[in-house]
Amino acid sequence: MPSKTSFECKKNHGKWPYRTVSTRRLTPLGILWLFVWLLASGAAYGQESGSIRGRIVADGGKPLADYGVHLSSGSAQSTSRSTTTDADGNFQFNNLSDRSYNISLSIQKGYILAGPVKLGNLRPGETVTITMRKGGVITGRVSDPNGDPIVGISVSAIRIRNEEDKKINASNNSFPRATDDRGIYRLYGLQPGTYIVVANGGQSIVVPGLSPFHGETPTYHPSSTRDTAAEVKVSGGSETSGVDIRHRGESGRTVSGKISGAELALLNTSASVTLRDATTGITAANTFVQKGLGESTFALQGVPDGEYELEARYGNSESDEMFASEPRRITVKGADVSGLDLPMISLAIVYGRVSLEKSASVCDPKRKISVGEMSLFATYDERANAKPLSRRQVPYGSGSPNEQGEFKITRLTPGRYRLTAGLRNETGFVKSISGPVISLSSRGVPVRSGVTAELSRSGLALKAAERYSDVTVAVSDGGATLQGKVAAKEGAPLPSRLQVHLIPAEPAAANELLRYAESRASKTGEFGFRNIPPGKYFLLTRALPDSDEIERQANPLAWDAASRAQLRKDAEAAKHEIELKACQRIKDLALPNQM
Repeated sequence: MPSKTSFECKKNHGKWPYRTVSTRRLTPLGILWLFVWLLASGAAYGQESGSIRGRIVADGGKPLADYGVHLSSGSAQSTSRSTTTDADGNFQFNNLSDRSYNISLSIQKGYILAGPVKLGNLRPGETVTITMRKGGVITGRVSDPNGDPIVGISVSAIRIRNEEDKKINASNNSFPRATDDRGIYRLYGLQPGTYIVVANGGQSIVVPGLSPFHGETPTYHPSSTRDTAAEVKVSGGSETSGVDIRHRGESGRTVSGKISGAELALLNTSASVTLRDATTGITAANTFVQKGLGESTFALQGVPDGEYELEARYGNSESDEMFASEPRRITVKGADVSGLDLPMISLAIVYGRVSLEKSASVCDPKRKISVGEMSLFATYDERANAKPLSRRQVPYGSGSPNEQGEFKITRLTPGRYRLTAGLRNETGFVKSISGPVISLSSRGVPVRSGVTAELSRSGLALKAAERYSDVTVAVSDGGATLQGKVAAKEGAPLPSRLQVHLIPAEPAAANELLRYAESRASKTGEFGFRNIPPGKYFLLTRALPDSDEIERQANPLAWDAASRAQLRKDAEAAKHEIELKACQRIKDLALPNQM
């Protein structure tokens, strides 16, 4: 009689929670299948690279339990998972495919990040420790003109300067909180900086008249308009109390009109209409135009006097179709503004494919380049477009390729764009971004000429409702990485705002825009470049004008032909040249300041 043989599978130094398996009744084929199953199971559960782990702690190392953590990937096959930390502050995401992931944290318990930490571009097998600290608090009381408490009014804080006293072009208020039965509000989890506090600000009008304060203008602390609002300084972990607001209760103006040009699309859903402050970009009011036939009307009430931009948008969730109106500048001063027409146009879409080319240089056989680790971007070329932009963010669109490498970039307003690609694997680089040349026939109909253009160099002019296809993004292994530090001249500090440029040194590469790169140096001079094509380069430092504002990210200087030529001229004169070989990793380059 054969002896009884038992198998025990262990995981994390403990027994597998399944019953013991006996081979007494198994046939030879069954034993073979069991053996294969055990190998597969052991391999699957032994792969530590399939997990991303982390721990969230407060200042001093105290674990933060029950803290919400969200994991997502930027690929077309998007992964989205959520979990909470255990009693020791630990969290873990298992069974992850080999791609890059991002982590975000729930806004709760009044904590903010204590310092820089890597929350993006995480790969399976990595572990991250996140240290949090208590954010600032603003609290106070809202009362009516008679001094009685106002219950249930929304209060929010707008951060206008950061901890270093740099101006911020804010686009949204902080998370609003309602006053309690005493008229008391409490805003917590605030980043250090300078704020203005507003009651009844940024009205969102879904059902007009639902709020008892609908139609009334915002009131800023202490009892002011936006222009005369008192500033409130907030430090991390501190509470600023007594920030009271005497609500003015004044009726505002009405901005009304219609949207047109997308009647058929509006049969399926509704369009949003948003009014933003023309100077700050902060939302002053928004509403929704319900589905309907023909012209659809809107009305934004409670608008204070000022300069604004008005825009309508609509997106069909069942398709890639997106409509938008041109942002319209309006002035509200002492009277309602009516009769506005916001004609909506269909936005452009770009379709393409990522091609992974074979390379003689494979930097890391264990980390091959994957299309799932890429993002494609179309960024508005400000200098190439005659139309000036407001202070709002530069228009752009993004997309991620699917497993076949196919991608699409949607919601692009008319204009000229530059196409770029972002690689989360530092071993690769973009060789080319090409697409067909489109010309207009004598009848004004777009015609493909059969010629292919390098789009990173020429840019891409998109018209309303255009569907530009057959873009090819060629990616290869062998990208280089360069990190270094700019050394200050003896007796002279580094400029407060310093840019480092990487410029191809070969004359034949003067117009290869994929070879140009720029990096903003830190206060102590550190800079870095990654995903750089192999070749010879110039390094150039350039001081930027001092500013009391945190500026939005501008287009790369090399996109402009005249600026690109000047960069090369200055770099050739500076004569700081370096050759980057395939897969090379330079971590401690000392670069003299050339300013």
